[in-house]
This record gives sequence, structure tokens and C-alpha cells, in this order.
Amino acid sequence: MEVGRSSTGALRRACTWKWKQSGLRHKWKLEPTGKETVRGKAKVTVASDVLDEPEQENGMGEDNDGSERTLDAVGGERYRVKAAEFVKSSVKLEQCPPPTLPEFAVVGRSNVGKSSLINAITNRKNLALVSKTPGKTVCINHFIINKEWYLVDLPGYGYAKRSKTARFEWLDFTKDYFLNRETLANVLLLVDCSIPPQQIDVDCADWLGEKQVPLSIVFTKSDKRKKKAPPHTENIAKFREMLNDSWEDLPPMLVTSSIKGTGKRELLAHIGRVRSYWKSADEEPPVSSP
Repeated sequence: MEVGRSSTGALRRACTWKWKQSGLRHKWKLEPTGKETVRGKAKVTVASDVLDEPEQENGMGEDNDGSERTLDAVGGERYRVKAAEFVKSSVKLEQCPPPTLPEFAVVGRSNVGKSSLINAITNRKNLALVSKTPGKTVCINHFIINKEWYLVDLPGYGYAKRSKTARFEWLDFTKDYFLNRETLANVLLLVDCSIPPQQIDVDCADWLGEKQVPLSIVFTKSDKRKKKAPPHTENIAKFREMLNDSWEDLPPMLVTSSIKGTGKRELLAHIGRVRSYWKSADEEPPVSSP
């Protein structure tokens, strides 16, 4: 399937992937793949979102040809968080809340700023506790937003103090959640753009793509820069280059700062669009194989 643009100018994406190592690469396109998954409904065999091309810049990103592409945040106010509440922690899939609402899973390397981002976009100081000890999150934590959808805080990966062999080994219940959660609408993979790209983050993106899990990249800490370190824009560009080794068409990307609030409106608008598409796809009958 070729990736193309619809007559409305929307970039179409879907969970169809192929490896470049075998001559092909990951592809994302907003169309049913014609293949049912364990979730069994069209909403999970299609992609994560529709990215419209706005007339003015409200976000940050790049298209595959290197030109700037922005995320339309028009209507971002409609997506603001009015209510946010911690629901429960789970250590296995069966303990999670009933699968009735779309879920946006937040995952990233330890100390990437998951809790800070959750607190920032929900306007809560302590909704997700910010630990000074990287790797502290060891459960699946569900937060219900506006009583309409869930933010899900998952354990990090690649904590430096762990053995090298365990750097990219999901906990069993985390892997089970990714592969079998019916209402998983999108995974927000957090990547620290204040430091050079880490191979383990690329490995995580590749793993999610291989398993056909809807994915968006959220760069964090865009406000931070160490002495003599390259700017975050350079780190992002290098990360994109690393993904290009295995991806035909890159997943959606957003740039954020929990301290300055950068990208908050764009991220909420992005989540809102994914939710809208997830809801409309849920009304369609399951996609059957030809």
C-alpha cells in the first residue's frame, strides 16, 4: 500500500508495517488493513489519527520530504482537561478497569518526564507523583480524564542501573497490555529531546511498529539544554534519521515542555482527533479478511 494524501489534504495512516531489512519498511496509513487483530474491531486495525494540514502553524513537526508540517490545534480549547482522577493501579491486564473507554498509554525511558507531562496536560500538580528515583513506576496506572478517556502511565524501560540484558525487556504485564488491551487507542512514546537520541528509544518504537500498536512520538524537555550540547531541534532531526532506517513513513511527532507548557494544546488536540477517529471507527463493523 502506498502512503498518499486524500482529497482533503489529510495524511492517511494505518497499522501496516514492513521491515526495511527485508527490502521494505514500516508504513502507516489511515485505511483498514483487512486483517483482524486480537482486538477484533476496525478501530485497532486502522491507524492512530488524521493529521490535517492547517493554514497556520500551531504545532511542530516535519513531513517526510523535510519540509515543516504542523499539527492543527484549532479547537484545542474543546480538548482541555476539566476533570482528572486517579482510578487504580494494576499489575496485570485482568486488574485494569473495564475496557469501555479509549486509552492513551504514556511510556518512555526512565526519567523521561512521564509524570511531569501527565501533571502538565491535566493541570494537576500531583495527579501523577514525580519520583526522584528513576524507574519507580512499576504498575499500570489509570487516570480517567473528563470521564471520557484514560491516560495510562506505564513502567519505564532502560533504567541505567539495571543489567544490560534487561534494558529493553518489557514487564510481562506491560507487554500483555500493549498486545491485548481492546481499548488502547494510541501509545504516546516519550523521548527526551534535550539529549542525543538513544538507541533504546528507537528500539521501542520499532517494537511497537512491529506489533502494529498505534504510536505517536512525544518529545519532552524541549526547554532544557546542557552546556555545549546540541539544541533539541538537532537531537530531534537525528532521532528521525535513526527511525528512517526502519520506517517508511514516520509516526506523528509532537514537541513538548512540561515546564513551559510548550506543546500542551497541540498534544490535547492530537488526542482529541485520535479519540474522534477511534469513536467513529468503533461504529463500523469489524474488518473481515478477503
